[in-house]
Amino acid sequence: MAWEEIQPKEQEDSVVWEPKEGDEIIGTLKDIRNNVGPNKSTLYTLLTDDGAIKVWGSAVLDSRLEGVELGTNIKILFKGVKKSEGSNRHYKDFGVYMDTSGPKTSSRPQNSPSGASDDIPVH
Repeated sequence: MAWEEIQPKEQEDSVVWEPKEGDEIIGTLKDIRNNVGPNKSTLYTLLTDDGAIKVWGSAVLDSRLEGVELGTNIKILFKGVKKSEGSNRHYKDFGVYMDTSGPKTSSRPQNSPSGASDDIPVH
């Protein structure tokens, strides 16, 4: 057999957000992909007025977005690079805000742990 590696498709309709301090992005959380790339990072997709925008996760961003359901309108504010008091390491700080004024349009996929069904079949 001859094996050829399948490469991921380029997504021309989306770009990666590369913020500068004070930048913000507002959109609907459309997709969450875990273990992406060589660093096994989380990749979020937000549907904005300008189209689909990808946002790479980080320890701070992942902790802020944990439990946020797909379909939720969110705003991410890049607060800049900060220095940790304990370890003196630098990290990217983000503020994450959720729109609580309207209904969500979807939920997490059924194959995610938080999307598990409460329906128990009775025999």
